[in-house]
Amino acid sequence: MKDELKNLFDKTQVVDLASCDGKQPRVRPMTLIIMNDRLFLATGSTDAKTRELSSNPLSEFCLKIRDGKFTGTLRVSGSMIPVDEYATRKAVADFSGFIYDYWKDPADPDYILFEMHPSQYQYMAPGEMFAKTAAW
Repeated sequence: MKDELKNLFDKTQVVDLASCDGKQPRVRPMTLIIMNDRLFLATGSTDAKTRELSSNPLSEFCLKIRDGKFTGTLRVSGSMIPVDEYATRKAVADFSGFIYDYWKDPADPDYILFEMHPSQYQYMAPGEMFAKTAAW
């Protein structure tokens, strides 16, 4: 992860995640988990976003950043890749603090874990008018 971006993230935070349902964009809030500089999102196997990301893994999330009266954004785009490896699924579940509120264990077939493989980011610092775009 870019050093300049690390301080913008918490262990978990709500972001707005965009995926595609055919040609129709879909945006919804999700909890982004940052573990070892990797970006993870968990969802259920029957959720619409699981179907959408399985059909088209390209995605983007937007994190709102507040500093006093000013707001900025960090947008990160890339591919969402399903994580099947049990050790990673368990490590993320143990680290997150909320996974076990929804799924009984890391092997639960309804627990779908995606890792975002970022390709680009766009950062607009709070109070700024223009965003900086760069490769991840």
